[in-house]
Amino acid sequence: MPKSLTHRVRIVVDERERASLVPNFLSDLGGKAGLCSASDVAVERKTVSDFVSSIYDGRLFKQLAELH
Repeated sequence: MPKSLTHRVRIVVDERERASLVPNFLSDLGGKAGLCSASDVAVERKTVSDFVSSIYDGRLFKQLAELH
């Protein structure tokens, strides 16, 4: 993960994803649950495999950086 984004990345899991492995995967990575304001949110729906791949190959963080 790019060092400049380690303290800025916030990933929110849709409640419909509770049955998937995404919440547990994020928790294992040190993620914390919480509420967020909808005014600063961008949403992209990904399959679990694409989400995991995008973390490992760095695409997710490039996409986040491009949003700023």
